[in-house]
Amino acid sequence: MPKKNQAKKYTVALIGCGRIGFWYDGGKKLAKPLSHFGAFYHHHDFALTAVAETNSQTGKYIKDNFSVNVYADYHELLRQEQPEVVVIASPDETHRAVLLAALEYKPKLVFCEKPLAADLTQAADIVKRYRRKNIPLLVNFTRRFLPEYVELKKMLDSGQFGKLQNVTVCSSRGLTHSFIHYLDLSLWYFGRPQKIICESTRPGLFADDPTVNLTMFYPNGLEIRFFSVDSGNLIVHELDIMGDRARVKIEAEI
Repeated sequence: MPKKNQAKKYTVALIGCGRIGFWYDGGKKLAKPLSHFGAFYHHHDFALTAVAETNSQTGKYIKDNFSVNVYADYHELLRQEQPEVVVIASPDETHRAVLLAALEYKPKLVFCEKPLAADLTQAADIVKRYRRKNIPLLVNFTRRFLPEYVELKKMLDSGQFGKLQNVTVCSSRGLTHSFIHYLDLSLWYFGRPQKIICESTRPGLFADDPTVNLTMFYPNGLEIRFFSVDSGNLIVHELDIMGDRARVKIEAEI
């Protein structure tokens, strides 16, 4: 039992310790963690108790350097640990199977990297199953959590931009791995479009994940244009929103 005035820590299990799962910061304690492992391991409200990782070298490194249990099989992890929070950062094609397995142990929260599944039908089925069991399911669309994007949402909702004139996005590194963040952001800011036209594609981070050039059309006349650049060492993320009263441009190049 936690001591008096001491908040309870939620137990967390991480499934998948690749780049975003672990290696972006190697589990180091940073002011702004770059991996799920670093974020949960050093957070005062959570206790990262176990990870599942099929790469034996990564598993050995974590076992030798951190106080967590390491499993090669996520089924065994879920069965033995039964964590309150499950974080899924395994390869895209495994998400659906892991999500369905986690569901059986009734965690308090499941936090999953995008995408939920390989297609819309599978993703909708997963959401339905989680709602049926009343288990919160959160997808890691990070811009919904960042203060500057939340503040921008408030500005848009309050009408500070006036009538929107133009919205453009420039991004790289593939539709499902990077570009999708801005598609989600547009849905959050502006709602569902009336029509989407994909003009062309460029190479993405992986062969089966191109980056796209497209336009989203809205009933009020708003058009949102997405421009892409070839994936490479340069990561480009730009958002430009212009209204007849205000304009904001967010740039992030690495």
